[in-house]
Amino acid sequence: NEYFTDYIMKLMPAGRVRVNEPMSAHTTFRVGGPADFFVQPENVEELSVIIKYLAVTLPCPSDTSLSK
Repeated sequence: NEYFTDYIMKLMPAGRVRVNEPMSAHTTFRVGGPADFFVQPENVEELSVIIKYLAVTLPCPSDTSLSK
């Protein structure tokens, strides 16, 4: 979603949100495909902003297996 991309890029300073970032650049064994979004918050406040935004933006999957 283009709106989602634009908004999340505005939440964080330039360079700390990357689209299609290869996870191989961030893992010990240098494996992993591209992440839709790779976000690097510098502090708890930035992390909190991202989490709050995602909590109201993304749908919550219903997992009925946990209630059994």
